[in-house]
Amino acid sequence: MSQKMVTIIIPMYNVEKYIKKCILSIIEQTYKNIEILVLDDASTDQSLDVVKEYEKKDKRIQVKSFSINKGADYARKQGILLAKGQYIMFVDADDWIDKQTIEKCIESIEKYNCDIVRFGIVRELLTQNRKIYFKKFCEKETYVKKEDFTKYIYLDIITTYNYNSMCGQIIKKELLQENLEENNLIMAEDLYLNLNLLNKVESVVLLPDYLYHYRYNEKSVTTINTKEKIEKKLADIIIVYAKFFDYIEKWNLKKEYEKTVSLRILREITNQYLCLFLIKNINIKEIQEIDKNITNQDIMNKIRNTITIGDVKKSNYENIKAMEYLLNGNFKKLHVQAKMIYKNKMKIKKMIKKFFVYKK
Repeated sequence: MSQKMVTIIIPMYNVEKYIKKCILSIIEQTYKNIEILVLDDASTDQSLDVVKEYEKKDKRIQVKSFSINKGADYARKQGILLAKGQYIMFVDADDWIDKQTIEKCIESIEKYNCDIVRFGIVRELLTQNRKIYFKKFCEKETYVKKEDFTKYIYLDIITTYNYNSMCGQIIKKELLQENLEENNLIMAEDLYLNLNLLNKVESVVLLPDYLYHYRYNEKSVTTINTKEKIEKKLADIIIVYAKFFDYIEKWNLKKEYEKTVSLRILREITNQYLCLFLIKNINIKEIQEIDKNITNQDIMNKIRNTITIGDVKKSNYENIKAMEYLLNGNFKKLHVQAKMIYKNKMKIKKMIKKFFVYKK
């Protein structure tokens, strides 16, 4: 077996309920030459106490704690600077990986000397006892050279969400060290970093296995947003996704994929817009200010010149009506639709909560 060291970087913030499962999934890897860096981002619960107990028992674990919360992106960058391994893997503190994950990746690295190995992600909706599988990369292990990226990778970036996370892959450390610049993004930052990485790598191995388990946490989606945060997220979406139009030409993709990109951006903007109605005490003037900012974006003109209402209706996205109103700039109807969606979601959440309380 190879002696290559792999550093697993775990940014951690207030996950005392979940961190044990995450840590155990890494300690129990069949491949043993690993370094586990846990970066505690000023947790206020017992997360730090939990991981320090594991640090005492396993010399491969190092825990670093920050006094001020600076976000997962900062924690990851500190981890890259500290890492001793030749390869790096990111695991979020409430997620977990299969026991053979690192061994399978190292086997591919030994066979092909590749820059990145990517594998499948499963979204675990534990409160609903459901799993959602991200689109499968391939049916068998596939070695992809730079000249074949358009067929195997670039199309995937445009048409799926497989590259919206830095998890689900193992990466040569030197590539990450070359991409440590600050981007100040709070939305789509992983996609942004993946785009930068893939412009520099020479080869990737794609695995058919689903090895990464992403815990879907409903609370984290609905409770932290503010008007300022949503405005920043909208700005980030425009910065990152607008690059896709340039990449379509650069990657020699058919122009028809501009429709795919336009629908995707419209969906992302719509989803953030709908989150406005989850904010307590937000007033109509503040919402109208955001309406105006969205309307004035060049990207919206590009989208309106690329897709039609018919294209939106044919898409498989949820909240299609809201997307239609946004495309038309009909913000009054969009407000009504957003309120209705919000009320329905709250009803469903209450029903689910009652159901699971009853089951217990």
